Amino acid sequence: MTNAIYKVRDYFEGGGDGHQISETFTAVPDRDGHLNNFSLKFWTDDAKAASASAAT
Repeated sequence: MTNAIYKVRDYFEGGGDGHQISETFTAVPDRDGHLNNFSLKFWTDDAKAASASAAT
């Protein structure tokens, strides 16, 4: 849970718009199938998320 809160903080610090945050998103595991700090970046492009999932 803490990682998700930090990602929201990072999003706003980077100039993100709160209205653009979706109610749900898919956490993307790394290439080894583990969740990490980058798994919770909800503002990434969906195509990048799909390619990362396909790499696992």
